[in-house]
Amino acid sequence: MISLTHDERLEMLDLARKNKLLDIYLNRLPESFKDDVSIKGIIRRRNRRRTIFYKTLVDTVSVLNKADVEYALFKTLKPFCFLPNDVDVLVFDSKYLEDAKRALMHLGYTLDEYEPHVVSLKSPEGVPVELHSEISVSYIIYLDKAILRPYVESISIDGVEAFSLSPEAELLCTIAHSVFKENMVTLADYMEVRIRVCQLSELKSFRNLMSGSKTELSVYLIFRIAAFIEELVYGKAESIGRLGNELKSNCTSVIDAYVRKLMQKPLFPHKFHPMILTLLFADLISRSVKARLSLREQAFNLLNIRNPHTRMLGKIIVSRIKRKSY
Repeated sequence: MISLTHDERLEMLDLARKNKLLDIYLNRLPESFKDDVSIKGIIRRRNRRRTIFYKTLVDTVSVLNKADVEYALFKTLKPFCFLPNDVDVLVFDSKYLEDAKRALMHLGYTLDEYEPHVVSLKSPEGVPVELHSEISVSYIIYLDKAILRPYVESISIDGVEAFSLSPEAELLCTIAHSVFKENMVTLADYMEVRIRVCQLSELKSFRNLMSGSKTELSVYLIFRIAAFIEELVYGKAESIGRLGNELKSNCTSVIDAYVRKLMQKPLFPHKFHPMILTLLFADLISRSVKARLSLREQAFNLLNIRNPHTRMLGKIIVSRIKRKSY
């Protein structure tokens, strides 16, 4: 990295940002690079954002604790240096969703944009906070929260008790979110898969989660991509490769061919081809009762032109086709 020109450093900076690895990149820059005025400004703004984010996070969990809401943070805390865009909270009992919303609004949070199965708020500091009644993309529920409920752990954030999903449940959420919600994979996703797999003392609970959620094919795709990156960087991919091989089935030959082609010219973030997404959604909907029932709701609401989400859906689809990161 020391031999990079100024323009090359900025190009790497942009690549790190798109792959959700900006904080790691900034932390590992040589001190001489950090004297650059533009880099100094980014680090200063990043540190200010981090302070604001963690204040919002602590305020949010404190309010939810006081309101006796059964919840878990998810997709928020990573096992590496990472600054999330928002606070994601899964509320297990939907009847407490309104209680959680009212309690946060009493503290000065304001309602934000509309989305099915999500109450979107903004803290007084402007940090987005999303209360999820389901883990979904639009109306389609791609992970059943009941399966995740036994995998909640108590953690401490700046001395305040909070509840978060366990490493194996977070691993599953990261993979499912990458495939079904974002339709792309970043290098941050790879890093989380690698670290989470190494953190697990045994893989039985993860296998149970994967089987119960009917996401084996999606996990196989992400694990195959992660194994290729692992081999490229370290020369081998033991745990990830071994678990991926256990998931082989009739459909995985298509995924193997897709990943081999991708790794001939690896470029991340990588947006999944519509054919692969169709295969994964079809597999999920054919095997998951909750996903199948929610698809019916999606179809019904799309026919209702008065539904505000129906009018927004076209814009959402176009923006996702055009975007290069998330």
